[in-house]
Amino acid sequence: MFAIVVEWKILLEVACIISAVLAAVVWLYLWTSYVDVPSIRGLPEIPGGELLAGHLYQLGRDHASTGAEWAKRYGWPVF
Repeated sequence: MFAIVVEWKILLEVACIISAVLAAVVWLYLWTSYVDVPSIRGLPEIPGGELLAGHLYQLGRDHASTGAEWAKRYGWPVF
């Protein structure tokens, strides 16, 4: 019975390591290729978007005023 417990413990450790490495690879891929890549040519994008939320947290409660402020700051009429 002790041997079975040791085998399960080793398998669990290996599974945790594999999961951690896989999560790190997926995070690195998203971090390097997902943010700050404009999807439409000629359409400007605000810098500093987060990995999965984009600019949602930067917009605050009043999205229209924030968009108008960004238009003044970056000199682009549309976002």
